[in-house]
Amino acid sequence: MFAEFKWTEAIADSPIFLVLIVCSIVTLAVAIERAMYYYKRRGNPDDTLALSIKRVMGKDLKEAARACEATSHPMGAVAVQVFESQDPSGEPAEERMQISLSHQKMLLEKNLGVLGTMAAIAPLVGLLGTIWGIMR
Repeated sequence: MFAEFKWTEAIADSPIFLVLIVCSIVTLAVAIERAMYYYKRRGNPDDTLALSIKRVMGKDLKEAARACEATSHPMGAVAVQVFESQDPSGEPAEERMQISLSHQKMLLEKNLGVLGTMAAIAPLVGLLGTIWGIMR
């Protein structure tokens, strides 16, 4: 079936087909980029948290911060901000933690809007292509 399909003729006859191909390529690229990012950021936050708590109980905040820096999980970056604040029990630590949480959330949600947009417009472009073909 596909052996006889002529891609150049299909693209020349319908520019909407080309738009669908571009949408598919963009969606695949963003999905692969996000999958690679999430794969790199995986980790076990429970082990890191247990190690950090153990070091905090021993009054060694610098070693607890180093343990959190060693993990690739987003929890590590947030915990480092708390450990590096001047007063861990006061408001500055809370503010730094909120800022770090917002930053990590932005990194995790990067380019997800592109996927949502493609999911919304691709069926409509496909419908437009169908109508285009019927009209021709």
